[in-house]
Amino acid sequence: MSILENYRREIGCLKENALDSDFNKPKIDEEARRITQREVYNYGDSIRINHGLFYTDEEREKIMEELLKVKLP
Repeated sequence: MSILENYRREIGCLKENALDSDFNKPKIDEEARRITQREVYNYGDSIRINHGLFYTDEEREKIMEELLKVKLP
């Protein structure tokens, strides 16, 4: 009997399906922007993100409020 089989028999699975779990939304603020710019090589996919050109939660809320105030024809 392998170690893995013993582990499964004694403990079972550690957690339910990960897709069923609730994950906390990360807080995006100026500190997150500074960390992203400092560790630019870990975020190689997007030039905007690499240069810190993304909205913080406060900036996003402000823009969303302004957009929702616009009257449509």
